[in-house]
Order: sequence, then structure tokens, then C-alpha cells
Amino acid sequence: MASADIKKKAKEILIMNDMYLVDREYQILSLSKNPESFQILLELLASGDVLHVQEAARVLALKGDFRYIEDILNIRKHLPSRGGLRDYRKSIDDTILILEERKKGHECNCGIYSKTSFHPRYEEKIGFIKIINEVVNENNTVYSCICNKCDRKWQVEEDLTYHYPIFNWH
Repeated sequence: MASADIKKKAKEILIMNDMYLVDREYQILSLSKNPESFQILLELLASGDVLHVQEAARVLALKGDFRYIEDILNIRKHLPSRGGLRDYRKSIDDTILILEERKKGHECNCGIYSKTSFHPRYEEKIGFIKIINEVVNENNTVYSCICNKCDRKWQVEEDLTYHYPIFNWH
């Protein structure tokens, strides 16, 4: 796929109004082994569109190919900050952490959980952990988890005192 075709495909995804179709495109990109899929994701990441920056970062992290770390770092450096409660570029920072773990040869995210606020339900959904217990309290929820790769145990506390949930991994 030529560079112009990659840009055209990214633009098609960027202007889609149907979230079902957008989600489908990201699913296709996540499953693709073609190098073009990475280039399309990098174009979406560089778009500056908050939704697409976050989704492209999520899919790049799932794909786990650390050869693109420098490209991602360069894109991150050029994205402007925006007002809001959570900096949308945090998704890229998390992706970089995950890809650096893969580069070190780690198959799981245990080396970075304490530096992140990953939702344990999402980590379970993508197969990294298993939630073995969940205790719902008045002010928070505490998840007991185990890593599916290295068997490390985690306590994850959901902090609801901020404007959005924060997950603290211990």
C-alpha cells in the first residue's frame, strides 16, 4: 500500500460517523499482520483526534510490536496538550510503557502496572490477568487479580474520589 493509500485509509476512518464501523476498523487493524496496518495506526495516532489517538494507541499496544516505539515517541512529541481532566496523550505514554516491556522480552504488563491506572476489567478482557475476587465497598472496589503469564498476584483499588476512576495496582 502506497503512502497516499495509507493516508487515504486513515482519513476514511477519521471521518466515519458510525462508531460501530469505527470499532470494526480498529478490530481489523488489530488483527492484521500487514505492515500497512501499523502505518495506518500511526497516521491515526498523529491525527490529534482524541478518540482516534486513544484507540490507535490501544491497538498499537495490543499488537505489541516494539519496532515502532521511535515513531510513536516522535508523534507524541508533536501532539499538542488539550484542556480537560485527563491528558489524551496519556494513552500514548501507556502504549510506550507496554512496548518497552515487550522489547525487554516481557510477555505481561506486571512490570508497569504500578506505574499505570489500567482498568483490571480491560486487562482481563485482553487476557493479561484474571480477576479472582471483587469486593465492592461504599467508596471503592478492590480487585484481587493474578497474571495469566507470570502468576504474580495483584490488589487493585479503584479510587472514585477524582473526576474519573483511578486504579492503583499493588
